[in-house]
Amino acid sequence: MSDHRGLVHALLAIAVAAALACSPPNGSPAAEAPATPKMPKHWRVTSDINFSATDIRPVSVQLGAKVGALRNTTYDINGKQLKLNTIVAATLGDADAIVAALGKIKPKEFFLRRGLIIYEFVGSDDTLPEIRKGRARLAKQ
Repeated sequence: MSDHRGLVHALLAIAVAAALACSPPNGSPAAEAPATPKMPKHWRVTSDINFSATDIRPVSVQLGAKVGALRNTTYDINGKQLKLNTIVAATLGDADAIVAALGKIKPKEFFLRRGLIIYEFVGSDDTLPEIRKGRARLAKQ
């Protein structure tokens, strides 16, 4: 990964982490992100956060597009942690921009677009087989 892509990825991770650190969520509520999709049975939800509009702003800035809703779900998969960000773009153009931004910082197998909704997986290299399973499952829903 180039230094530029690594920096962008790090900044996006910091923005999401900063938004997650706000508990309870600050500001006015954002539109509710869709419910966490059904994933394989051995994926156990350990946290599920729907971001407020205020907490979404830094993520929108980092992605270069307006995010209308954002949910972060953390799973425990046989002792390994995997996160799924459910990003709802404000418009189709914003969805295009979000996919383009994600494509610059991670392989395409780590995210999936379904209309205005972009699912982004965040995990370590040892979770890649589970990410592939989760992505395949989302593609069929």
